[in-house]
Amino acid sequence: MIDISRSKTRNEDLARPFLDSKFYRITSTVQAIVWKESKILVRDNNPFAIDLERRMKQFQQEVEYYGMPTIKETGLDASYRQLRRHINHPATIKEFQAVLVGKYMLDVYPDSPLQESLVQMYKSCSDMVTLLEQDDARPQSTATSAEYLLNRLQAYEKRLGSSLQRGPTSVLRSNIFVVLRHLWGMIWCGNPSFSNPLAPIQTETLGITRAVRRLSIHYRNNILRRGVQDFDDIYRAIHASEVVSMIFGTFIS
Repeated sequence: MIDISRSKTRNEDLARPFLDSKFYRITSTVQAIVWKESKILVRDNNPFAIDLERRMKQFQQEVEYYGMPTIKETGLDASYRQLRRHINHPATIKEFQAVLVGKYMLDVYPDSPLQESLVQMYKSCSDMVTLLEQDDARPQSTATSAEYLLNRLQAYEKRLGSSLQRGPTSVLRSNIFVVLRHLWGMIWCGNPSFSNPLAPIQTETLGITRAVRRLSIHYRNNILRRGVQDFDDIYRAIHASEVVSMIFGTFIS
């Protein structure tokens, strides 16, 4: 019984970090593709710029917390404002990355707890450069597929979040719910290529995995390519968790 419970918890624990971090990068990439194809990837709507702004504010708070030179004193604030004025120019983004590494990581804030935050800002910039340097000559059908996938991902986030057992809960109640969900998945006959609010979570995960794979091929996007593997892992974790709950149900019956 203990081994069954541990196995179930281990599988569900795979989904939590995915939803808390990796899922955001995948959704932001798809969102940026939609806006870029629509020719409205502007500063205020760029999801990577929004993420970078969030990380910069967090970094500023960390600097104040550790009592280190502020971003205004070091000139990082001025460099960032310059980047914001030319947020859609890959060359400007690369210059900012070079400043992050050459000055702030190696000189201003070396061997400090702020290094991880600087690395995360560097990664956000890399994501923007990857997207902006891609070929724009894509079929309109691909842009339409990206918009459909974006809407599907936004709905999926709520469903996956509600399916996770966060916080204390009854083991029996949790397993009964998952058993019913698994049985519903066994009798569901809908096409996973199309979103349906009644579709089981594993069917929706499979459909999104296939859609992300198609989009990653069209755009030769490394973030989406890694996202395919992440969704594959989540699909297997959901299936394994449901199988474990079925075994639990058989054991107590």
